[in-house]
Order: sequence, then structure tokens, then C-alpha cells
Amino acid sequence: MTGSQFYTGSSNYVGNQTITGSLSLASNGVGTGLYINGQKQFNYISLYHTASILPTQNVSGSFIYSVTGSSSGISLVSGSRITFENTGIYNIQFSAQLFTATGATVDIWFKRNGTNIANSATKIGPTSNNQYLVPAWNFVDTFTSGSYVEIVYQTDQTNTQFQYITAVGNIPAAPSIIASVTQVA
Repeated sequence: MTGSQFYTGSSNYVGNQTITGSLSLASNGVGTGLYINGQKQFNYISLYHTASILPTQNVSGSFIYSVTGSSSGISLVSGSRITFENTGIYNIQFSAQLFTATGATVDIWFKRNGTNIANSATKIGPTSNNQYLVPAWNFVDTFTSGSYVEIVYQTDQTNTQFQYITAVGNIPAAPSIIASVTQVA
């Protein structure tokens, strides 16, 4: 087949298809996006929190977010649950402004639907007194439609916080936690 081909309505193809060149998908505004096996692709969300988070010693808590930047196919529920509308493989990235006034050990890990995800934790510390650290990493995993993920923390010391830093001069504010989730497959 050479030249341009235009199709309207539904088309079903069986077997292998090879496209050389570019592929453009257009929509009338209803149901926009690319769907594979009924699942919308290219889902994403960006989140951050504009207040300090003060952990309780030896008690785990979930990072909360006060601002949703942009999103499609992923939503924030109950302040901490990053909830997936479509099944897929997702890359979860985050960074946090950790401040410790005393030497502390902080653990951060991921939970799926309220249950710890095996082998997802990282330990930070023991830290120095009056130290800023920026724990940041990403985690790739499969999530099904309707499931959610939370980023969880716990510290063994008081005087530990994920600190929001206000803007000063030409330096913008530093959120206490920044998270972004993008679909990779």
C-alpha cells in the first residue's frame, strides 16, 4: 500500500501490520488518546506538597500531596493514594526535602493498596545533626485499574521532618515532597 490511507468508523486487522513513516491518530475530542487492549496509554500525574511533614517517631506515615500539577488517567485520592484508572507499567519518581536536627535513620518504601511492596524500601542514615538530605529515586511496577500506590516513611528519631522551604529572592520554594508517575508500557 502506498500513499495516504484514511479510515473512519471501526476497522479490525488480524495479523502483523508494518508502518513505515509516521502514524497520526486523531479524535473528535471524545475518548481521546491511544488505547491498547482497551487500556488508555500515556497516563501521568505530577504532585507536590506545600507544607512541612512532621513524622512521629517509630510510626509509619504516607506522604501527602496538596497540589496536583497535571494529570491524565491517574488521580490523587485521600491526599496520599496515587490511583490508577488504567492497567499498565508505571514509573514512580519522587524527591523529598529531609531535615534532621538529630542523627536519625529514615526508611522510605512503597505500598500497593495498603500492603507493603516487597523489596521496595531504602534506608537513609544515620544522618548528621542539622543535616539536609534529598532522598530521591524511582520505582517501576505494574498496577491494575483501580489500584493505588503510596510512598511511606518512618523515622527512629524526633526532630525529623520533610521540610517545605519558602521562596527566597530569586530562588523558588522547595516542596517537602515532589512525585511524578508516568506510564512506561
